[in-house]
Amino acid sequence: MFQKIYARLTLKTKLLFPLLLVFLFIWIGGTLVNGYFFTQRLEANLRKETEEVASLISQEFDSKKKLLSSYARSIADGADISKFVLAEDKAALLRELIPFQASLNLDLIELVNKNNSVLVELRDEEIKTAILNDENIIRVANQGVNLIDIVTAQNNSPSVLVALNSIKSSEKVIGGVITGIAINDDVLNQIRAQSQKHLIAFNNSQITGSTLIDAYEDSWQAPKINSPPKQLKVAGIEYIAKSIKIDGLNNSATKIVVLNPTKNLHQTERNLWFNLGFLCLVGVTITTIIGNQITNFIIHRIQYLINATKRLANGDFTTRIKVDGNDEINVLAQSFNYMIKQLTERDRKIHLQVEELEETLTELEETKNKLVGKEREYSKTLEIKVQERTEELQDKNEQLKETLEQLKAAQTQMIAQEKLASLGSLTAGIAHEINTPIGIGVTAASVLEEKTNNLLQSFENGNMKRSEFKKYLNSASQSSQMILGNLNRAAELIQSFKQVAVDQSSEERRVFKIKKYLQEILLQLQPKLSKTNHQVNIQGSDSLSIDSYPGVFSQILTNLIMNSLIHAYDESDSGNMVIKYYQEDKDFILEYQDDGKGIADENITKIFEPFFTTKRNQGGTGLGLHIIYNIVTQKLLGSIEFESCLGVGTKFIIKIPINI
Repeated sequence: MFQKIYARLTLKTKLLFPLLLVFLFIWIGGTLVNGYFFTQRLEANLRKETEEVASLISQEFDSKKKLLSSYARSIADGADISKFVLAEDKAALLRELIPFQASLNLDLIELVNKNNSVLVELRDEEIKTAILNDENIIRVANQGVNLIDIVTAQNNSPSVLVALNSIKSSEKVIGGVITGIAINDDVLNQIRAQSQKHLIAFNNSQITGSTLIDAYEDSWQAPKINSPPKQLKVAGIEYIAKSIKIDGLNNSATKIVVLNPTKNLHQTERNLWFNLGFLCLVGVTITTIIGNQITNFIIHRIQYLINATKRLANGDFTTRIKVDGNDEINVLAQSFNYMIKQLTERDRKIHLQVEELEETLTELEETKNKLVGKEREYSKTLEIKVQERTEELQDKNEQLKETLEQLKAAQTQMIAQEKLASLGSLTAGIAHEINTPIGIGVTAASVLEEKTNNLLQSFENGNMKRSEFKKYLNSASQSSQMILGNLNRAAELIQSFKQVAVDQSSEERRVFKIKKYLQEILLQLQPKLSKTNHQVNIQGSDSLSIDSYPGVFSQILTNLIMNSLIHAYDESDSGNMVIKYYQEDKDFILEYQDDGKGIADENITKIFEPFFTTKRNQGGTGLGLHIIYNIVTQKLLGSIEFESCLGVGTKFIIKIPINI
């Protein structure tokens, strides 16, 4: 927005405006900085002045204390005072003390005897009814102690600055004299000494004396003792205030607040800012006048250049600009004259080039006609080659499709062969397992047949004994139990083999208990496992059932265990394989873990690839984990992950829906 407005301005305004803007920025910035600096200096000086006045006030009170002490000493040293105190002649003492009070302008005179009794007490009208906290002063007045203290009042009366001096007779203390002046408006006005500063005395947060009458009526908060001077407002007038403390004994003290008006400070600040503003206005005016003269001179020279440029634009190549200096505008004029010279020469060359171009265009037109004819011939040839290439690519595409179908068929066939090989291995194992109970049953049946024939022969011969018959019955019972037990064992093996074999071949979906089915699978793998020192542990709930495909579970677990036997362990190793399963929300989790060799880093990304194996020379096909991956992700609609560390083992985590 600013750039658009600036672009519309005249050149004179564009030159003058930044000059004024920079000057105003520098001048106003300097004015504000100087004004702020001098204002802070003025305020600092006023605060310092207030500190100095507060110090002088403290010194003035110290002088008052010394003067008051001398008054007490002059009364105590009076020729007749000690005599009247011994006689306890109060009337005589009054006659002696009244002139002292009038001449010395004292607000309080008290005489006490050795028994702490007040013989005479003279008070000014202002403190006549005040309840003074002077018990401690009276108590020590007859002890020969000379001191100065502050006595506070209980009824918002002014505090009293007192001096104590002992009265002696024959070098013995017979009593004491107490002199005091009230810290009231009169005393504060005397100390103020006609200056513009005001003094205000406080007793227990109540004003007891002030040189500023409005301070009694206005509500304001005095600054804390020993705090730096601060600015506050009393009766609508601003002051710099400083609090000082007039200390006494027994934690008695009076706070005096010094008020230094800021009226002169504000007037000085206003004058300062007015003068600075006036100087700024004068500077702007001078800068505008000088800038205007400079820009007029520059604009006049530029206007002369503009007129020359217009003549040149109209075709007047004889135009020249007068050069009468070495400044930038004269340099521009020299450049302009040189440009005209170059343009004149270039115009001549252009005419020559135009003639040459016309001849060249004629030749190009003839060449174009020849090229158009050749282009038509090339287009026909190109169309024929493109057609031939397209047909060749289509043939190769058909060949690739056929090859892909053959690879898919080969993969399907190898997966089926893998399943049949697994089932064949299972059959061989079951045959081996069944052979043992069948052999034991046959042996027991042979023994039973032999003993039965012997018993039958004894019976036919008529010499069969009772003991022999009883022995035969025991033997027959044991043989029958042995035959029945081994036949039941064989029947269980056959039933388990039948169920697993049917599941693997039919892929029928049904509800089955996980733990029981896993145990049946391990039973079929027992011939393989019995040849090793490995242990397989199943961890999970006995009652957990899922609705899924038991056959694929058998294939998954068989491939995982066989993969561990082939790849994870050597023949002499003793390993542990853990099968853990559990339900997590609506998902079934199967974890298989071995503590074998682990998977090398370079093979981690390849283990699910078809035909990848590290034991190809030992009969590995590379389809085991690939089959598992396809079953889990496609058949069971789940996911499979694994973790592996060299020397620690491998863990597979299979996650599938509990109800597919």
